[in-house]
Order: sequence, then structure tokens, then C-alpha cells
Amino acid sequence: MASVLRTTNRRETELQGGANEIRTGIPLKLVHRTSLLSPQSRTESVKISILKELLELDTVRLRGYKLSSWITGIPRSGHFASTNSSANNRISSGATLGSGQYFVDFYMGTPARKYSLIADTGSDLIWIQCYPCSKCYSQSNPIYYPNNSSSFSSVSCSAKQCFLVPAPPHDSCSSRFPTSCQYTYEYNDGSSTSGFLASETVTMISSSGERLKISNITFGCGLSNEGQTLHGSNGVLGLGQGPVSFASQLGDLYGSIFSYCLVDYLKATTDTSLLVFGDAKISQSLRNAIQYTPLLKNSFAETYYYVGIKHVRLNGRVLPIPSKLWQIDSAGYGGTIVDSGTTLTYFRKAAYSLIVAAFKRAITMPRVAPIQGLDLCFNVSADSGIKIPEFSILLEGDVLFQPPAENYLIDTALDVKCIAMQGVDSPLGSNTIGNLLQQNFHVEYDRSRARLGFVSANCSSSS
Repeated sequence: MASVLRTTNRRETELQGGANEIRTGIPLKLVHRTSLLSPQSRTESVKISILKELLELDTVRLRGYKLSSWITGIPRSGHFASTNSSANNRISSGATLGSGQYFVDFYMGTPARKYSLIADTGSDLIWIQCYPCSKCYSQSNPIYYPNNSSSFSSVSCSAKQCFLVPAPPHDSCSSRFPTSCQYTYEYNDGSSTSGFLASETVTMISSSGERLKISNITFGCGLSNEGQTLHGSNGVLGLGQGPVSFASQLGDLYGSIFSYCLVDYLKATTDTSLLVFGDAKISQSLRNAIQYTPLLKNSFAETYYYVGIKHVRLNGRVLPIPSKLWQIDSAGYGGTIVDSGTTLTYFRKAAYSLIVAAFKRAITMPRVAPIQGLDLCFNVSADSGIKIPEFSILLEGDVLFQPPAENYLIDTALDVKCIAMQGVDSPLGSNTIGNLLQQNFHVEYDRSRARLGFVSANCSSSS
């Protein structure tokens, strides 16, 4: 059970195991990988020059939304696997890290040291590169040394946490002499981490300097880690719905709520987005305007945050898209995922074709050849008064998500704008609402009430 120590203006209060709830949120800076502040140390941040890179990463991430890789697990062998049949059904990571698009400063250990982790709503495990590392990639901060932290503790292979992570091949655990819990966690872009589970004290430091210490957080101590998209980071902060994610481990401490407000990262700016655990400090007028849609269950892919689309509109007109293209079928395919780690918004091919056709009818500007994989592009050089059709999505609960035009019509070359959407060719694919469409919205994941909230906001002003 975690214990919590909060420090504000030299006043300290200790809370045990989330029994007391902290409603006031703690905001953390969220830095996009293309930002001038990114640990990947870019020397420029120009939208046309970075878009191609982001779309390539999207392709890798979306490849992971195939259930064949989600339901293949490696059970633990030995005494503990044989005496607990439910523990045998440990699944593979089901993770689609892919792009590693947002970084957050994360403080671990006693004394606390800073590590830059990829914040990812599409995976669960928290892990960090550890000494002695047999295979590690380059990172921005020093590696984590377990022996340098007085609050470090390894997790036994007999502990319940051990049955929540994928086991390496030929893994076993003795009931008489249990060893540390070994894991192997693979992402569908080819990245991976292997090591052992441990627990540690985490210190969250807000953008205003407030400090909150949380003990007994389970994480992966990665000894063999690889993947191009991981470079620059110290590891990953999983925020999915699985039991080992950071959001799940915090539990009721913050009312099971986290949120973010994403700035327009395609602009050359040092503005940062915010990731907030607990109630975000937003105006009462914004809070009153938040709309909520239910989070849907998919038992085949429990990590992801699914919402239900009822229909899509263009200029207020409902497009004739069959409802089955929005639904999760009996095998777990389809549905719609809200994802902070995917750039564009993706629709299943049949739905996408109807959306593109509607945009073609509504936009009278001259069309140009596809650019950077985007199918529908327009020459805007001769038209200073561009009339952009209004795109909106009606979600379950009859709430309307209506993003501004700059979220779905983006610059891709000089005097050229393209629709920031693509089709998913695979019949097994899901629809995905990506981070471009979510920019300048306060997006709230209310896990205890199984709902997703959103409201239009100026995210630059809150950073």
C-alpha cells in the first residue's frame, strides 16, 4: 500500500494508501518530442519539416492496434503458476508506444533524481533504464542506480504484481526460494524492455514547485532495452487502464482522474503542455462547460481508452456512415480509441472514404497531389478568405466534439493545406482520435466514473 507525503510551503501532511483523497491536482509539464525543450535536443521546430517524421511514427504505432499481438501471453511456470490458474493468463504488453511523442520529468528514488519518461496513454508499464544495463540506448539523464536509493526494493516473483506483467521465455519461480520478478515487455514498433520489477518512491514536482512523495510504486528496472523511438528518454510512464499503469497505481489518491491540455506543437514555440493528476485548476466557466462521454470496455484490449461515435458531421450534415464502422465487434476489433501518442486522426477505410468525399464537395479550393501521405490537399495561395467546413463528431451521451479548423486542416508545404486524417486499410483496425485533433482542448480521463471529458481551452495560457 502506498504512502504519500505532500510538501507545500514547508507544511507536510502524510496520507496512507490513498485512504485520504487529494482533490487538488498536481500539474506536470508535458514536452512534445519536436519541442525546442525536448530531451531529443532538436535545433529547430518547423511544422513542415517535422510532419513527415510524425506520420512515419503514426504508421508504426497504428500497426500495433491488431489484436493478434494482444492476446498472446507467456504464463509463469513453476509452483505459483500451477496453483493459481488465473495467474496463468498474463497477456503480452498490448503496447503501441510507437512514437514516444510526449516527455514528462519524473523524479524517483531517495534522494530523488530526475528522469525524462515518455508519457503514454497507449501502454501500462512504468519502467526506467537501470544499472547494470547490459543493453541500453542513449538517454539525456544519468542512468538509475538502484543501490543509490534507500527506498528501492525488488519485487518477488511470488508477489501479485508479478502476474500483471509479461514473463520472459523459460521463466520460473520457486515457492521455497522465490527470486525477483523478471519481465519482458515488447512494443509493436519493435521497441522492448527486459529486466525485473521493483518498487520505489516517486516524487512529483509540479510546474509551481509543489512536491508530492508517493512510496511503493511498482516499476520495471530495465536491464536490456532497445528501440529508436525511445532514444533521449530514460523510459516510459504508462498511463493506460491496466493495473500496473501509473494512473492505476495512484488509484483514488487523485480521485482516479488525470487530464492534459495539449498546445499546438506544430508552431515554433517553447510553450509546454500540461499533464495533471487530480482536479485541474481551470476556471469555473470551463469546468461548467466540460462535456462527458462514456469510456467503453473492450475485454480484448483493456489498456486503451475507447469512446463511442454515433455519427460524424460536416457543416452540420450527418454523413451516411454505417454504424457498424464505429462499433467494437464480438472479437474486439474496431471501435474508437482516444490516443495522445498518435498524430493524425484515423478512420476505418469505408468511413474515411465518405468523410473525404464530403470534404471534397465542401472545399472549392484547387486540389493538389497528396503530400507526405495525406490524401486530400489544397492550394490556398489565391484565396485569402478560405471557407473551411465545420467538422464535428457526435459521441455517446449526445455530446458534440467540434475541433477548430486548424486541428484538422494543417500546413504541409508552402501555400498548401491538407486534411489531417487518414484511412485504416486493415479490416481489423480501430478508429483513432489523435493528438492534433485534441490540441487546445482540456481532456479529462475520469476513470472512477468511466467517462472522458473535454472542453475547448487555450492550452498555451495554462502552461
